[in-house]
Amino acid sequence: MQFRTIRTALDHEGEVIHTRDLTPRSRGRWYCRSCNNPLRLHWTHDCGGYFEHDLEESEERGLKHCAYRVISQDKPVSAFDQAVNALMERDDAHATEPSKKDYFCVLCQREYYGLRCCPVCRQHIYSTEMKDLDPLARPVTFAK
Repeated sequence: MQFRTIRTALDHEGEVIHTRDLTPRSRGRWYCRSCNNPLRLHWTHDCGGYFEHDLEESEERGLKHCAYRVISQDKPVSAFDQAVNALMERDDAHATEPSKKDYFCVLCQREYYGLRCCPVCRQHIYSTEMKDLDPLARPVTFAK
């Protein structure tokens, strides 16, 4: 179960207490204003203090009817979303298979066709696809 952020609670005397009136070192027993289950005080540097249900000591029946409970809206997947998911799965299957293309090895200054691994230097990190290669940026000779 998930709950919204709780900033107010009841203390042991039944008085409403706000987290802005507490410090990170505050100790005490606090209870939910909606379901009357025990709460724990938590503190963050950026958002300050907040209360959270103590799930170990709370009654599940009360938690189900708590006003702070977030009720998920599980809606069925639409036909459009199903079609998009099917297309993405199909594309992912083909993307994992190695493909043969025209490559250029920048290290060896050689063009080759096949899988991305230069047949001369046996490296793949220096290879780029020919369609991505800029002919103006390609040096005439490679500096060694």
